[in-house]
Amino acid sequence: MISDGLICGKLGSATLVVDLIPTSNRTSRPQIKINPTFITIHNTGNSNANARQNSEYANNTKNFISWHFTVDDKYVYQILPLNEMGYHAGTTEGNTRSIGIEICEHTSQDWDKAKANAVVLIKQLMSDLNIPIQNVVPHQHWSGKYCPHKILDEGWDKFIALIGPMPMIEDYKYEKIRFKNHTDVHIFKTKKLPRIVLGERWKQETLPEIVAQYKDVICATNCGMFAYDKITEHYGLLITDALYYQNSSPNFVDFIAWKNGTVSIEAVRNYNVDTQRLVNMQNNAEFGIGTSYALMINGQPSTLNWEKFSHAKNHANRTIIGYDKLTKTWYSIVADGRTSWDLGLTAKEQVELCQQLGITDACNLDGGGSSDMWLKGKIVTGNYVAERKIGTALIFK
Repeated sequence: MISDGLICGKLGSATLVVDLIPTSNRTSRPQIKINPTFITIHNTGNSNANARQNSEYANNTKNFISWHFTVDDKYVYQILPLNEMGYHAGTTEGNTRSIGIEICEHTSQDWDKAKANAVVLIKQLMSDLNIPIQNVVPHQHWSGKYCPHKILDEGWDKFIALIGPMPMIEDYKYEKIRFKNHTDVHIFKTKKLPRIVLGERWKQETLPEIVAQYKDVICATNCGMFAYDKITEHYGLLITDALYYQNSSPNFVDFIAWKNGTVSIEAVRNYNVDTQRLVNMQNNAEFGIGTSYALMINGQPSTLNWEKFSHAKNHANRTIIGYDKLTKTWYSIVADGRTSWDLGLTAKEQVELCQQLGITDACNLDGGGSSDMWLKGKIVTGNYVAERKIGTALIFK
């Protein structure tokens, strides 16, 4: 059981100790909120420190090093809340998406018992946070570092086998529908939070080229609008992975996914930098992205910003980001267009589609020749080839 980011109750025969890194230690505890979907396994890398001693090191260090749990043959120490980021994975993606577990390797402990205690903890976290077994990964998964070295030496598959057979969670659905008898629409929906990515910085790339730079992607679409200068990757707000790239613009509508599981759609009136708003988003939002216009806000059709995009009245290829707050389901939708078979959608038809699907909040992303969906290794939209180089992508894992 989890309460306020802290694990509660018994963990097998291990004694659970909560000894959080003090909030005053901003290097080890940055207090950046996360919604973890992975569990990352480490070995401590030293042979003379137990769970308490390793945890005390994290509590007092001034280095950017921290994790969530330290486990030995007798104790489990929690040193970070589960909804706060630690510095353990070696990559931003790993830090912001995963819980870090350090398994001690000091020579005076019972190694098999330490592994068994870690397995009990992992099972509890998987159950409480709905994390599938394929998302239990070694540190090596993120950064390439040979860690957890003792477990890797013994065989990662053997360690996963200790967790036991777990049912695979079917966490997404893809379907293609014929909308209004004139356009093929590709619909991907999942309970998992998407991520906004840029691929290689300051370079526009095709959707498959961007996807190839990230692990475990199931689905991806094009995302924000960009300039045809081969460099400018996005127009309007861009905050992702706790990093601020670009301010809001009065020409675009902001779609913001908050770490508390809600979304908001907002518009600013000028180019003034609202520092307090941006800091709030950087600390409390999973991402914020500038979009062209709104389609649905809080369950109601919206025409916010339509007047600034004349093509809203025309039929065209479309890409939509959507969320159903009632079922907490994310939608990524691409409508084909501009062919003899596919007419494309107007903004009004986009709203009708969102209502038909039960989407409560949605915005239009870049469209036209940029609209593409990549699914499990291939482009499924249009002519099945993503030719246009784009700036940002929306990915699902």
